[in-house]
Amino acid sequence: MSHDQIQEIAVGVFVIFMMMTVGLDLTMNRVLAVFRHPRALLKGLGINYLLVPAVALSLVHLMDIPPLWAAGLLVGAMAPGGPVGAVLSQHAHGNVALAVSLTVVLNTLNTLVTPLMVWATEAMPVEDGSTLPVLGMIRTIVLFQIIPLSVAMVWRSRWTESAKKVHRILDRATKLVLALAVLGLLLGNLDKIGTLHLPTGLAIFVCTVVGLAAGWATGGAEPETRISLCLTAGIRSMSVALLLVTAWFPEPETITATLAYSGIMFTTTWALTQFMVRRRSATRP
Repeated sequence: MSHDQIQEIAVGVFVIFMMMTVGLDLTMNRVLAVFRHPRALLKGLGINYLLVPAVALSLVHLMDIPPLWAAGLLVGAMAPGGPVGAVLSQHAHGNVALAVSLTVVLNTLNTLVTPLMVWATEAMPVEDGSTLPVLGMIRTIVLFQIIPLSVAMVWRSRWTESAKKVHRILDRATKLVLALAVLGLLLGNLDKIGTLHLPTGLAIFVCTVVGLAAGWATGGAEPETRISLCLTAGIRSMSVALLLVTAWFPEPETITATLAYSGIMFTTTWALTQFMVRRRSATRP
């Protein structure tokens, strides 16, 4: 078995475990809660699927980012809905129901929207005369995300107590598999890690900041809603991005750009979350 195959399997197992962990902690009431805030939902969709990808595309052209690096940047920008956004929203005392529900809606839409955006914008380079396997990408997301999430949610609704027990075990297993998958990706691309294309790194930072700022600016008067829209707009679904690039375009530069997106995005958003927590704590009587 080659290194690329092991790498793809590790990422796939991580994505399945992660989606089952999310599903085992979800109820239909939490999922449907987002539809009680349709304006917030529409704002979140607009920022995640229109604004951030448009900024990423503009930066690729303005900064003349090479195709292999641009692919990792663009796939990351076009895959919103990372579950970490909901976790950070809870930590920052945001509207958790909105953050969780928006995350589920985004991941469901990613099944179709992300592959179509990658194809329509030619985000991922292909060989001359070939076409991007959009249906294959959709099938990959369905198999690795939608089916595990659905199975876990049904499990939670029918066998709540066992779901809670398995959730705790699976949560630990997910973290372990994530660590092993990232370690494998880093070791496999060690020669590229120290040579991250600086304009790509800067573009990733700008995309993250734009998402965060837009979410905060459009969140309305309620602080909890602003926090959740801000943090969910800043976090992308790097599991989807890694799944797609390792399965369909496992070039070292592209994988490195995707890993860089994950690191820069998380560091920036985590720092903002900590600032929000300290500020709210200081303003409370």
